[in-house]
Amino acid sequence: MNTTSINVLTLLSQGNFSLEEISKYLDIEKNSISKVILSINNFLQHENLPLLEIVEDEICSNLNATEWQYIFTKKNLFTPDDILDYLYVKFIHNGFIILEEEKLILNISRSSIFRYFTQVKNILDKYGSNYSYIPGKGMRLQNISDQNLHIFFKKLAKTFLKNYYFLNQINLVNNLLEKYNSNLLISKLEKVFKNNNISPTNFLISFIWALNICIILFEKINLKHSKDYSEFFKLKKSINFHLNKFSFRQQEQIFYFLVNLKNTSTPFEPDSLLKAEQILIKLKENLQIKELDSSLKTILLKKLCYSVFKFDNQILKVKKANLTIHEEKILEIINKSLASLNFNLFFSDKISLMNIIKKIIIEQNKNSIENILILYNEVVISDDFSLSDKFKYYNHSFKFTIEPSFFYKLLPTEYEKNYDLILCDEPFFKKNTQIINNFEYNHILQTINNHIFEKFINKI
Repeated sequence: MNTTSINVLTLLSQGNFSLEEISKYLDIEKNSISKVILSINNFLQHENLPLLEIVEDEICSNLNATEWQYIFTKKNLFTPDDILDYLYVKFIHNGFIILEEEKLILNISRSSIFRYFTQVKNILDKYGSNYSYIPGKGMRLQNISDQNLHIFFKKLAKTFLKNYYFLNQINLVNNLLEKYNSNLLISKLEKVFKNNNISPTNFLISFIWALNICIILFEKINLKHSKDYSEFFKLKKSINFHLNKFSFRQQEQIFYFLVNLKNTSTPFEPDSLLKAEQILIKLKENLQIKELDSSLKTILLKKLCYSVFKFDNQILKVKKANLTIHEEKILEIINKSLASLNFNLFFSDKISLMNIIKKIIIEQNKNSIENILILYNEVVISDDFSLSDKFKYYNHSFKFTIEPSFFYKLLPTEYEKNYDLILCDEPFFKKNTQIINNFEYNHILQTINNHIFEKFINKI
């Protein structure tokens, strides 16, 4: 199967999707998907597995967990990127490679293995690494540049994340890395994180996992900066205690890595961070936002970093979502910002970014409304003091008035002059009136937030 078919199959392993959703998530033409499904079904039929079906405009799979696992053990589901990553990592890891053996392992032709390894050599040549050919034996790595070592690190992190998301059940790179006792390292680090209030995201763990392998393989790695590390004595002591089964060098470099992260407002892989910062500038410009609250900026920048890293390394993990008209406008702004930089992201990550941007808009525009009137019809809530207290706690600038809707009906124009937002359980269809289904606090709060968000978007 080709790369598109493999990507569609990977997507469907995460749930059922409509043709429209597949087109969005994978950025492929909707008209071409039927041919892709046919190709996948030919593969499934050859393997005596249940075929994909279209049920109510959704592509559905009847494969069980065991069958999915079996599918992803097939070597013809390797994408070109998978093969390139494998050859690059194995050559750098072992310092030596025999292409005739790799041809058999990958079950590809002699011309294909040489074509793929030419790409590996091009990457090494570009950044000044050296290698030599030993006649009748294979290729030997003579020295590796810092840039190529960084690429090796990123490909290791990519391997961890794809395993974490269960996106490739067969991973030849894993066979190289079993000896590094990584599961023990991660379990011990969990205690370090808890004792030192460090949030262990899957990206952070993937970077430490990759770093640990690099530390063991390459003496040149030294993450110590010209700074005073003494104030982080507690972290150092915690690492030495919990990682006592690992070498002093491993403990030392992981300590420097974590301290360096704690001293960085947005700790992430440099290439991804640079792109994320460029995207952030464009987003602020297109959203007409001059300043961002520092904590909200950090959240958005981190998500941008994750999204860039996932797209650049083709790590596809999706969540289904239904968007409102106003949310679609944010999505358009995200696409415009990316296009201006000639970047792209997965659709599912654009949705996550949209949700963060929505939160930022709401948080930074709460002062756009002040006086809020809540009208009730049949349900009496004027004596619900807990509800009033919750609203005061949420935002002290909001002034809530709770009244029966009867008075509003007598003087609607007068009320509308005095209130920025009117909530009611009856449909009056007036300009400033929002209909609510119940008077539960979270529902009312969501309605207020949506009003703030939509008001902002309408101005853009």
